[in-house]
Formats: sequence, structure tokens, C-alpha cells
Amino acid sequence: GGAAIVGRTLHYFSGAVRKDSTGTATIDQPDHYVLQLDGGTSWTSAAPVPNPRNHIAAAALGGTIYLIGGQHGAVEGTTERQGVDAYDTATGTWSRKADLPVPRGHISASTFALNGKIVTVGGSVVGTNAGVASNTVWQYDPASDAWTTLTALPGARTSPVADVLNGQNVVNGGQTSLPT
Repeated sequence: GGAAIVGRTLHYFSGAVRKDSTGTATIDQPDHYVLQLDGGTSWTSAAPVPNPRNHIAAAALGGTIYLIGGQHGAVEGTTERQGVDAYDTATGTWSRKADLPVPRGHISASTFALNGKIVTVGGSVVGTNAGVASNTVWQYDPASDAWTTLTALPGARTSPVADVLNGQNVVNGGQTSLPT
């Protein structure tokens, strides 16, 4: 699933439940839970995710949470999604935004807000059953509802960890190649 904080409220949404050890009965969840961080002791339900998926990214800008990419089911290499859904915390409603240029999953720890935009780094794209690692870096601008390509990573990474440190984008970890 994905998580994001707006103000002092934590939102957790989507994800999957695997029904057996092979992952063949994976069920994507539309659930959206909210926890008040100042004195909250129990989760409450909010508007469900319109397109449930797993291995998603989440980022908050202002009062809006963006749920980005991900995959349906358990087969990473063939079910990546490029959809972007936005949750307006003031109205409690979801809306569609511009799709990622290419379907992408495994970007949950490599997507972050920076200077009023969202950056997503690396991830897994459609390919073999296990997916193909990517070196692409994209930036989403909510003002224009558009994605642009930034300078690529020197090497492909699926499931990297990325953020801004001392004004620079720092990327660590992730796999460079995946089993087929």
C-alpha cells in the first residue's frame, strides 16, 4: 500500500492481500484508512481508492495526495499501471490526473515531493515476469498536470530508495537486474 501525511493526518491506502504462498490469488484492496496523529487511537475509513493496486507510490502536495503507478495482482512484469489518482483531503474525493508516461511499479520508496512537484525515480517496468529495472527519472507538475523527464540515473534500479539530501537527489539501493 501507500502512505502519506497531510498536516497531522496519516493516510494509508490500497495494497494487496496474498491468499496463498504462490501469490496467485492476490487481491488488490481499495481500502483507505486515516489516523489523526495528535491523540488519535483508532483508524477510520475514507473514500476508497478508485483503481486499487499494489507496489504504488504516494506523495502529498498541499492538501492533495497522489497515488502513482503500481501493479495489479502478483505478476510484476506484466501488470504495471501508469494511472495517477489524486485524493483531495478537503473534499474527500478522488480524481484522475495525467498518467505516467510508461507503466511503472516498485517506486514507493523512490517517489517524493520537491519544490511543489513530485519526482519518481527508477522502478520496475513491463518486461519479463519479474519486470525490468528502469533508470528513468520523471517529474510531475500539478499546475500543468504533466510529466517531464529529468536526467536519468547512471544505472537502472527497481525498488530504490530516493529523497533529497542537502539539496541533491540521492538514490540508494534497489536491484539492477531481476530474475526471469
